[in-house]
Amino acid sequence: MTGQGVSDMDVWYEFITLFSEMNLADALFFGAGLIFLSIEIVRREKVFGFLGGAALVAGVIARLSHGGSAAAFFFMTFLICAVLLGVYLVDTAIRRYGFLLKVPALELGEEKDEGKDYYFLLGLEGVAMGDLEPAGKVTINNISINAVSKSGVLERGALIRVVEVEGPNVVVEKIDEF
Repeated sequence: MTGQGVSDMDVWYEFITLFSEMNLADALFFGAGLIFLSIEIVRREKVFGFLGGAALVAGVIARLSHGGSAAAFFFMTFLICAVLLGVYLVDTAIRRYGFLLKVPALELGEEKDEGKDYYFLLGLEGVAMGDLEPAGKVTINNISINAVSKSGVLERGALIRVVEVEGPNVVVEKIDEF
């Protein structure tokens, strides 16, 4: 039985040639784009997202410009989405549940901040336990600490992210809920 459809062998051939015919510039753009977008997901700084998106578009266009098909475009798009989704899921697990997070053991409810170094909290998210005017209590990964708001007064229950740490001094900013 013959037909005009695409066979499984044709699909695998497209997948293999997608990477085997990729030159160094294509691979660098593609890889840099994935790395920058992964950094954007974790650090949430707009410049990495812009650079990553531009590099990925350049890598896809460069690769498809010297021989590519719709199947190759599909595979590249699928690979980009799969890698970025994986990075997002791991980042979410780390931020929400402390999964894979190595945090030094602190006694819960510890009130003394003198002599503490909270650098390990940098980039983590938490909740304001009271109004920050601009200083107050926040909880991050079940650790209650004193912090200062970078963005002025924050209400109790506001979602925050640690943006600066210098010894026992922790600076936080409000983050928007999705």
